[in-house]
Amino acid sequence: MSIALAVFLFSLGLIFTVKGSDVFVDVATRIATASRIPRFIIGATLVSVATTLPEIFVSVFASIEGMPDMAFGTSVGSVTANFCVMIALSFIYMPTIFKRLDYVHESVLMVIAILILGYCAVKREIGVVSAILLLAVFALFLIQNIRSAYQNTVPDVFKFKTQEDEDEEERILKRRDKAKDILKFVASAAFVLVGSQLLVYNGGEIARIFGVSERVISTTVIALGTSLPELVTAITAFSKKQSSISFGNIVGANIIDLTLILPLTTLISGGSFALSWEQAGIDITICAVVTLLTLVPSFITRKFMRWQGALLVCIYSAYFCITCGLITV
Repeated sequence: MSIALAVFLFSLGLIFTVKGSDVFVDVATRIATASRIPRFIIGATLVSVATTLPEIFVSVFASIEGMPDMAFGTSVGSVTANFCVMIALSFIYMPTIFKRLDYVHESVLMVIAILILGYCAVKREIGVVSAILLLAVFALFLIQNIRSAYQNTVPDVFKFKTQEDEDEEERILKRRDKAKDILKFVASAAFVLVGSQLLVYNGGEIARIFGVSERVISTTVIALGTSLPELVTAITAFSKKQSSISFGNIVGANIIDLTLILPLTTLISGGSFALSWEQAGIDITICAVVTLLTLVPSFITRKFMRWQGALLVCIYSAYFCITCGLITV
């Protein structure tokens, strides 16, 4: 395969995966609403994983195809990219003051996930026990999301929908074309599946052509590409001058990247995933450093500061150069 064709198919796969995931979530939300699932449940579960669907599909498919390095790189690389690009831009563009209580649960869970990952780096392996612990953190994340959504959307006294709410929901459901939604649901899922296959196959082919590892492609190009939904969220938050929204959404997406994708990758790979020294000493270390650099100073000062964003960008630039071999370690 020529490099031009591999790059074209890789780019096509990226478009299919990102756009297909977007449509998939929209249609799935409408179908869930039509099934009369409470809105706070939909928002706390389905919507919370929306921006991580590209990473989930790519990582799972890569694991099934026997490419665990690509699955790992996509997951951990996306976390690093989200902090060092999306959140860094938010800090630089719009530093602000925030309330600790707004993000304390997500931040604590993110730190716990990083500590578990750090333990795996020391052992140079992600085993069944570590995978189960990460899945437990993911479960806590969903439970907290559901509880928070319930408290914020359901009236404190009555805890049920008003007649006006029910009438409005009924009008919306009557206008919905259920057959069309189901067709879109199937088509979008197919697009994401095909896009994931194109990304994995052609990512591996590009790595072979350039003589680099799957880790390099996954932690740089694929990680940045599958993080496009988070970038769109960040840009939208910028335009509305709501940097806190961007922060909360991206931290939540990062928790899912580490506590859902990595365990799935490990279990699909046979219950044990051996880490190379690059993955343990570089990828996980940088991921841990940028996580702590983002969360700790912010919670001490209760501010998102420009110097944090600038430092995160510098760290990511160095990490990118090291990973791509532009700087030798």
